[in-house]
Amino acid sequence: MKTLQLFNAVLAKKTDSTPFISDTGFVIEADAVWAKDQIIKFYRKEKLNGNDLNKTFHKSWQKIKESTRIELFIEQLKHYISTYGSHFQDQIYIPDEILNVPNAKLVFKVIKAYSAEEMTEKCLSLLKSGIALNEQTINDLLSVLTKELNYTFTGAENIRNKEAIVKIADLYQVYPVNPVEFFRYVIYKTTDTTLLIKNEELIKAIKESKFNPSSLFEKYGLERLAQIFNRFKPLFLAYKKRSSKTINKISKLSKIHHQPLVSNPLNEATHTLLEKNDLHWLDHATPFALFKALSACYLRMYGQDTFVYRIRNGKSWVKTGKAGTVGEKNYDFIMNYLKSRFDLSGKKFYFPEHVEFGLPTSEKMFVGNIPAGTRFLGEKLAVGIYWEDGWGANDLDLSGLNIGGKTGWNAAYN
Repeated sequence: MKTLQLFNAVLAKKTDSTPFISDTGFVIEADAVWAKDQIIKFYRKEKLNGNDLNKTFHKSWQKIKESTRIELFIEQLKHYISTYGSHFQDQIYIPDEILNVPNAKLVFKVIKAYSAEEMTEKCLSLLKSGIALNEQTINDLLSVLTKELNYTFTGAENIRNKEAIVKIADLYQVYPVNPVEFFRYVIYKTTDTTLLIKNEELIKAIKESKFNPSSLFEKYGLERLAQIFNRFKPLFLAYKKRSSKTINKISKLSKIHHQPLVSNPLNEATHTLLEKNDLHWLDHATPFALFKALSACYLRMYGQDTFVYRIRNGKSWVKTGKAGTVGEKNYDFIMNYLKSRFDLSGKKFYFPEHVEFGLPTSEKMFVGNIPAGTRFLGEKLAVGIYWEDGWGANDLDLSGLNIGGKTGWNAAYN
């Protein structure tokens, strides 16, 4: 069930049932009991118990502690021969060991029951948040909205997820009001990518495509596209071979309708001082955008001077920067604004001891449910990988590398 994956919830159906309490760690609200069998099946597949979490090559940590390095190496060798040596066709060698794993502490998860209105609002809120979402998450949200909730998109939802805007335009012919986002949709129809980057790679892909955007351009409105023509001129001109008349019209109209790009001061919060007359930008910003700017200022306040930037095409680049005093002043400015905008009274937040959570800028910046950049502090730490053969992987190895050396499959047991 897609709503379980998204929100740990199902659509509410009024019944006389009482809440269901599972002995495996979840509570189903009364109005969600109608889906009990599906919920149990879903969480049986998703939830790992203490034994599952301790499934390593050597299932007993005591075995590792008491064996010599040569004994452990021989068992590694036997396993390697039975897997890669036989192309995974032979019986796989796994050490025969006795387990003594303590039961995991049981923490109950509550499966909520939401009305159709509540579920609709939750789906739209995710799409409006501006945070980058995985493609599967976007597909699930659109499926729940249109198939389970019978929602009809109007184009006035103020959706800020770029990939979702493109999918809505493509699936339901509901085009975005913003001409930049509409042009992104045209680029998607042309090249099968939602990246709007003025580079030789994209220009070449447009020229080699057979897609003619003339009818889409005309349908949307040439005057509206003329507002952004100068900003994306190389990309528009790449269509000239198949749509010369339309492109020429847009070019001429741009002399009248061109609108310069207005810079959002939140995007420059690390080097441009925010002032009171910038508050309207903060008022219209999503919590995601505000915390993203706050995090950028925070990092510079505490001495980080080198930054890795992940670009939407999958590439990364590194740039050094100066801390200065702007970041600290803007941090205080944004923090005071957040305190005035969001009322957190009556709410509780749990932060585990010895864990410093990272602040993700997209759904892709997670390892499971843990944000990338999260720090775990302690003298000892047990880490493992969980996977299923059905995911397409025969074998995954975990290793760590730092200034002290390597820890992993082909390293010493230290």
